[in-house]
Amino acid sequence: MTDPSKLEHQYLFGGHDLARLIHCQIQDRMKSASPILCSITAVLFGGLCGISSCSSSGMQNPLKQTFGDLIQPVFPPNPGELARQATDPTVDPDKRRDAISQLSTAKWGGGKPYLHLYRAFSTDPDDTVRATCLRALGRYGTTEDVPLIIKHLQRQAAFERWESAVALQRIHNTVAIQPLITTARHDRDIDVRIAAIKALGQYAQSSVFDALIGTLNDRDFGAAHHARKSLETITGQKLGLDARAWLAWSKQNQDTLFADRQPYVWQPYNKPPGFWDKAQFWKKKGELIGPQSPTGLGTSKQTDHSPARS
Repeated sequence: MTDPSKLEHQYLFGGHDLARLIHCQIQDRMKSASPILCSITAVLFGGLCGISSCSSSGMQNPLKQTFGDLIQPVFPPNPGELARQATDPTVDPDKRRDAISQLSTAKWGGGKPYLHLYRAFSTDPDDTVRATCLRALGRYGTTEDVPLIIKHLQRQAAFERWESAVALQRIHNTVAIQPLITTARHDRDIDVRIAAIKALGQYAQSSVFDALIGTLNDRDFGAAHHARKSLETITGQKLGLDARAWLAWSKQNQDTLFADRQPYVWQPYNKPPGFWDKAQFWKKKGELIGPQSPTGLGTSKQTDHSPARS
């Protein structure tokens, strides 16, 4: 049987019939279904062959034209359609943002062609499109993308700065340390500051230690709380919110500040099943994604007082 993933990648530049891809994806999962259900499915997909051929030839899908977003979870656009929509400057920014979001959340969304798209459109004139690209780079990017992501910590829109800081939680590169410290101290939005404070928890360095201790006295409890959590990660100590206790401990342990550091992880978002997920009972339920280590964390060189990683 044709590998569905191969068909999916071919959709980037158009091509195959949508019904063939849907049929390939569901055929194996229907083997154990009842004869009646199989018959119903065969009838439905027989009709879809004609409907989806409209999309392949550039015509509007009549079901999508009639019902719009209501049937989106059942008949999602193919990658070729999404890529064209994402890269067309004449398309409404909301639609381009949605297309990039759908590409980046697909299981094949980390492929090289899509990575090039996220990088290129991280400079889009629309801030929501840029923010969506930053989210995609946080999911699939490499350490080489960090300089690009850092630039967005200075953008006007708070949600774009927040996406930049969150992406830096997921990719490890020491060039991000000073920009993150500046953001953690001075950003005018508390959510952006907290995201930067969380990201600093992966860097066991004296400059980070000092910055986090200073944040313990912050007027916003959220910032102080996450500064304490990051300090606990890089030192392995639990000294609460009292900055004086941390300073006293550091003076006694200057050469071993980070000897007991704990693993830094970030938790991916696990989307709860929606109505259509429950309705399509024949689909195999995906496993929950557990905590992940940042890309590049095990490969970067340790500096300052940081102990060598085994």
